[in-house]
Amino acid sequence: MRLFFSPLVCCLLALYPFAKAAWASEEISLAKLEVAGWQPTALESYVGKKLYDAIDGYADFHMGFNFKDSERRFFTNGEKRIEVFSYRLDSPENAFGLFSVMRKGAPELLDIGNEAASAGAVFHMWKGAYYITVSDLGKTECTQEEILAFARAVDAQFAGKYTKPALVEALPKTNLVSSSVTYFHYRNALERLTYLGEGNVLLLGEDFDKPYDVEAAYGQFVIDKTKYDLIVFRYDSPKKPETAAKNFVEMMEGDLKTSTTNWPWAELVERNGKQTILFREGNILMLSFPTAKGDVVRDLMKDLAARLLPKTG
Repeated sequence: MRLFFSPLVCCLLALYPFAKAAWASEEISLAKLEVAGWQPTALESYVGKKLYDAIDGYADFHMGFNFKDSERRFFTNGEKRIEVFSYRLDSPENAFGLFSVMRKGAPELLDIGNEAASAGAVFHMWKGAYYITVSDLGKTECTQEEILAFARAVDAQFAGKYTKPALVEALPKTNLVSSSVTYFHYRNALERLTYLGEGNVLLLGEDFDKPYDVEAAYGQFVIDKTKYDLIVFRYDSPKKPETAAKNFVEMMEGDLKTSTTNWPWAELVERNGKQTILFREGNILMLSFPTAKGDVVRDLMKDLAARLLPKTG
């Protein structure tokens, strides 16, 4: 049997090695990092689980996004001391995920790299398949411009722009608080947002040595000065969201005044009047944090479901 390819396919196949080479060349190297007036220390490198030697308390978050390797370097200027840490993940989508989890609490996003944020003494940046931090560790505090000088120097190492995960891009943009958006696969990241008890109610990943089979995106919406929190989970099969929804309803039972389930919708009303709305269809599960106005949350979920679920009819 002879195989025939269209001219377009042939062209794409011919370009593939060049595209692959371009991706390989887009690397961040702290060995090349220079900022005028600052003296660098020797370069430190960490591969795989060796990262625990450097940031034991936070390395679990990095492992939850397929962490590959990392570089760290310190820079001094008198009593000022800056740490630059680059973390390479397996994809730009997971680099965004780690950035979104670790920059929690940053009030706004900045237009450096693919995206950036400043939280306390740490500057966070997502750039291609990298998550980068610039931290002020000296006795004398650095100015914002000094921190930004390092961020810009890292940013300048390659010009590629990459999109966020498709699940994140599906979140409705109207009324969305951009700095709230979080993307993750593992339970430890969810617990940065909310604590649901000791059990893995929503069937997120727990073992970093095993591939994850779920992705989640969180966003906060401000409508008429009221905040609404929404999480969407996409599993690898329809059975898992069914089980996760059942687990969640059972977990909430002791605090409920009423519970109404008529899938794809469920409404849980607590004794204080707060409502939790759930939506489940196909391999998608959505839930709101307790809110005062379930109808607003339903509209958000309908909008998101229309973007994620196959068209019928």
